[in-house]
Amino acid sequence: MPLTRCPKCPRLDPLVRCTTKRTENGNFGREFVKCESKAQAGKALKQCHFFYVVG
Repeated sequence: MPLTRCPKCPRLDPLVRCTTKRTENGNFGREFVKCESKAQAGKALKQCHFFYVVG
């Protein structure tokens, strides 16, 4: 089952699916998802840095 929301923060922003574009460590073309949710106005939440490499 694919991740659609970040498991580490309470925000409802969807995860962003990306593909690596650098050849470092032989990871060119690997898919990953990351949380790009930012602190919302009036909230005391920090920016989330969740990152997950897909298969």
